[in-house]
Amino acid sequence: MQADRSVAAYPFEGKSMYLCGYTFGSTMPWPDQAETAPTLLIDTARFRIEELAPHGATLDIDVREALARVQARGLKPFACVSATWCTPCLEMFESFTDPRMAATLEGIHLLKLDLEAWDRKFDDLHLPQFDSIPVFFELSADGVVTGRTIDGNAWEESTPEVLVKVLTPFFQQA
Repeated sequence: MQADRSVAAYPFEGKSMYLCGYTFGSTMPWPDQAETAPTLLIDTARFRIEELAPHGATLDIDVREALARVQARGLKPFACVSATWCTPCLEMFESFTDPRMAATLEGIHLLKLDLEAWDRKFDDLHLPQFDSIPVFFELSADGVVTGRTIDGNAWEESTPEVLVKVLTPFFQQA
């Protein structure tokens, strides 16, 4: 089954919202902005994925704190913007638990950023404009976006077989 890759941008208070396969309504619920700490999604000896949620600080401060954890383990930092309503994003992260993805993610510390949770704070990280999710950004050791990016338009399906072919060159080129 092929995932719906349709994405539309809608202006919202001077920002754009990116919607993949989602019907935008005027009463779209916003996630709770309660203070929370980073959530460790996957932690292996070879790679790590954690979700950064707003907890009172700005995104650049949260990323700097995460980078301290990255440097302690000698991993390469990347950020990924996704959303809980984005089916390709959910499928992709589910694929990351497949053993076939281990070599692709080797040496990576991935910071997962939810589109809605950080909507008004992406400027802090100076992310380049993007029009599709999921989207990955390579980060330097000090948290600066390097300019290397790849998004969900680079693959047709979020299966381990496809993601290994597309994401291995991106992550391992760093």
